[in-house]
Amino acid sequence: MTIASGVNAGLRYIAETTQGTTPTTPTLKKLRATGRNINLNKNILESQVVETHRMRTDVRHGFNSVVGDPGFEYSLSNQDDFLAAVLGHSQTWVDESSDQDSVTVTIVAGATASITLGSGTWDLTKYYGGLSVTLSGLSNAGSNGTYYVTSVSSTVMTVADPGGDIASVTGDSLTIEIAGDTIKCGTTLTTFSIERAFTDIAQFQLFRGCSIDQMSLSVSPEAIVGGNFNVLGMSAAPLAGTTASTGGTPTEPTARQPFSAFDGALYENGTLIAVVTSLDLSIANNNRLEGVVGSKTSPAVFHGQLRITGTLTAFFENATYLNKFINETSSELWMRFFDIGGTNYHNWVLHNVKYNGGTIDPPTDGPVPLVMPFEALYDSSTTNALTIQRSVA
Repeated sequence: MTIASGVNAGLRYIAETTQGTTPTTPTLKKLRATGRNINLNKNILESQVVETHRMRTDVRHGFNSVVGDPGFEYSLSNQDDFLAAVLGHSQTWVDESSDQDSVTVTIVAGATASITLGSGTWDLTKYYGGLSVTLSGLSNAGSNGTYYVTSVSSTVMTVADPGGDIASVTGDSLTIEIAGDTIKCGTTLTTFSIERAFTDIAQFQLFRGCSIDQMSLSVSPEAIVGGNFNVLGMSAAPLAGTTASTGGTPTEPTARQPFSAFDGALYENGTLIAVVTSLDLSIANNNRLEGVVGSKTSPAVFHGQLRITGTLTAFFENATYLNKFINETSSELWMRFFDIGGTNYHNWVLHNVKYNGGTIDPPTDGPVPLVMPFEALYDSSTTNALTIQRSVA
């Protein structure tokens, strides 16, 4: 007798073209996860008839739903499909490299290099703080490369240049573009067919019409960056002895190491913060299933209102952040996550952050923490609330 082992249990998935319908001959992708708790949930209908023998005579299964919150360790490439889904973006990340601007500039080099526009224009709805840009065409070839934007106006852009790579020039030609690919908040509802596979006992269960209803992300010192994807789905098939991946062997996840807080950075309103002790973020779609007469499953998953909320905890060192809550001043939060080699990255830009609290509870001794819950709102200048940028697919 073989008992299923958790080591051999895994999740695979594929995006659906039609909600609740698994594509024909799919090749599933394996999900690199720390938890695999997706399950069928059923409402129970209970008869209230009272019999003289005192025993209940009827219980029936009612409305079906699929729920779960598989955990993950955040890394390059391995969560890209679900990240796009939770933001309501299409599964195709946007390659920004074809949208370039050619300008003439004067550059003053420094730890933060200043790029002043001489002629030409750049689009402030496209270039903004928190994103990485690629500079090319400069007369000093060593100055060409990818840099992190810390501020931008119609005439001046500043970029982080800790390595001192950019040289000062006057009237130099420059081609600038957004590096890598991006996704933003949108209105596309993507559902997946997700299969839970117990390969050691050859048992497979397929869940259909699965939306990524919510995502949580936790960033703290001495910890790997991780979180959960909350799944809300329409239906589940009975266990079967064969996999749904009939288009070939399921695709393996990439072997990239997860991000850690040590290899990242957090900016508040363009300023690097060195005293943050934790940041917790939640992206919630508030999706719904609705019952209809004659079916135990919802005919679709219905999108709700997107809410992005979180809590920033930092050591209390001055009035800057607390006064933003007191004065109801909007701000920005940017997160940078690097791989171990420091070459590839993901950037998160929360464009319009409103702090909704500021709690100080001084301890008996040690540093005083400041706890600030916040919500990331729609920003009219960028027409967005959150942008995620990746250096590689």
